[in-house]
Amino acid sequence: MIMELSDRYLLEFYLGTAEVGLYSAGKKMGMLGLTVVMGFNMGWTPYFLKRGKEKGAKIEFSKIGTLFLGLMGYITLLVSVWISNIMRFSLGGTTLIGPEFWECEPVVKIVLMGYFFFGVYVIQLPGVYMKEITAWVPIFRICGALTLILTSMILIPQVGFIGAAYAVLAAFVLMSLVIYYKTYRIYPVSYNWKGLLYPICVLLIIQIYELNLFLKFFASISYPILWYFAATTKNEKNGIKRFLKW
Repeated sequence: MIMELSDRYLLEFYLGTAEVGLYSAGKKMGMLGLTVVMGFNMGWTPYFLKRGKEKGAKIEFSKIGTLFLGLMGYITLLVSVWISNIMRFSLGGTTLIGPEFWECEPVVKIVLMGYFFFGVYVIQLPGVYMKEITAWVPIFRICGALTLILTSMILIPQVGFIGAAYAVLAAFVLMSLVIYYKTYRIYPVSYNWKGLLYPICVLLIIQIYELNLFLKFFASISYPILWYFAATTKNEKNGIKRFLKW
C-alpha cells in the first residue's frame, strides 16, 4: 500500500489535488506493466518452488528470465512510444482520456519502466525461497518503500508530479539491486546479461529521446528482431522455436 499510495499523498501535500489527478491518470495507464508482472508471477512462483531443487533448474531460471524480461521490455517499449497516439486516438469524438489529462504522458513511460524493474526483482525470487531467506522479503519491500518516500520528498518540490514517477522507478530499481546483492553469492544463477541488459538499454534510450513517427515504427519492428538475433543464446533461441512450433 505504501508503494502504491504514498507518492499520491506526498503529491497532494506538496502540490495539491489537481496534480494528483494528472499523476494518477498517468500511473493508471502505466499499471499495465504491473498487471503483466503479477500475471507472470502467478505462474512463476509455483513453478520455481516445484522445480528449484531439481537438476538444471538454474539454467531454466536464467532462460526464463531472459525471455520474460525481453517480452516485458517489448510491451513497455510499445506502450511508451505509442502512448501519445493512444491517448489522443478519437473514437466517435471521444478519446481514451480527456485532453485536460494529456500532460500525464511522461508519467506513463517512467512508471512502466519502474514496473519493468519490478519484473527484474520478481525473476530473482527463486534464490530467496530455495535458500529459505524469506525473512528478507519484507526488508526488500521496506527498502523500496523508503526509497519511494524519500525520493518523492526530494523530487516533487523540484520537478512536480514527474518527480513522483521517478521515485517509483528508483524504488523498483533499488529493490532489484538489493535482492541481487543478497542472492548472487548464495544462489548464483548464470544469467544471460546481454539478454537482460538489451531491454534496459532500449528503454533508457526512449526515456531520454523523443521519437518521431518513423523512429516509433522502427523501434517497434526492430526490437524483437535485434533481441532474438543479438541478445539471446542458442539455447534460448531453441526454446523460442519449440514454443512457436507448439
